[in-house]
Amino acid sequence: MAVNLSPPKPEDLLPVKGVKLGVAEAGIRKAGRKDLLLMTLAEGTRVAGVFTQNRFCAAPVQVAKEHLASGRSLRAFIVNTGNANAGTGKEGLARAKASCGEAARLLGCDSRQVLPFSTGVIMEPLPLERIVAGLPACVADLREDNWARAAETIMTTDTVPKARILPVIEAYRGLLDFAEVVPLSARTGDNVERLTELLLAHLPEGERLYPEDFLTDQPERFFVAEMIRERILHHTREEIPYSTGVVLESFQEEEGLVRIQAEILVEREGQKGILIGCGGAMLKAVGTEARQQIEEFLGTKVFLGLFVKVREGWREDEGTLEAMGLLEKGGED
Repeated sequence: MAVNLSPPKPEDLLPVKGVKLGVAEAGIRKAGRKDLLLMTLAEGTRVAGVFTQNRFCAAPVQVAKEHLASGRSLRAFIVNTGNANAGTGKEGLARAKASCGEAARLLGCDSRQVLPFSTGVIMEPLPLERIVAGLPACVADLREDNWARAAETIMTTDTVPKARILPVIEAYRGLLDFAEVVPLSARTGDNVERLTELLLAHLPEGERLYPEDFLTDQPERFFVAEMIRERILHHTREEIPYSTGVVLESFQEEEGLVRIQAEILVEREGQKGILIGCGGAMLKAVGTEARQQIEEFLGTKVFLGLFVKVREGWREDEGTLEAMGLLEKGGED
């Protein structure tokens, strides 16, 4: 393993016939750094793969296995850093396939001829829109002598060799009767998945705190507000990260219908404009999707009215937090 080595000179990295590489700054996690690589292969290239034996595979691994097993000749690899697309479920699979589809569209091939690879933080949605936006720059940058820029895009350099870490692990293993010792990196995500598996395996089964059919100690209104807020975060992403709150003004149950009026609180006028969207399109999308989730949750038809209000400092207002169910009456939760 290379440790503390100077980066290679670009002229020392020779082209490989039939392989072209293009990179882009897509801003997947941070702006201003190379984080997206597209590698194209000449027609007729033969590819084989070796994959993890772990039962829990990240979305890119599952999609790569599926595409490789299709028997089609591969034409491209798409690699991103900053987000591992791991622990993201069906949405992660859909986004991995969509990134392959966009690369295939630009290259004029079948999406199953593209393999996706991702590295970075886990349990966060893959920012597909940034990858899609960055791919044209990758295509424009494609060339055979691009290996140095490609390496800069996808590789990191360890500062300590693993051979020096192992004796340290063994020394700590002998101090106490540990069930397991797991070296990991929270920064890169290495072995975090393994740690999660071991924690679940070793957790003792505790006494039941609630009856078996008791799903939650929170009222229905709390979950309704959270469903609305989740749809807001889904659509606005980093534009309105955590400055949004939802207060239910009314919750009226009628025969076969529940009428809900909700206020969406933001802290600035600019956030209100983003949330309403052009011609009210954003607010309409949030309301439609939230209503569908609430109807499934309540098991009945729902009328949902949403209103956006600017209320500076609402997160420090105890009355507002109490109305949202985030603070117990008479004191902090």
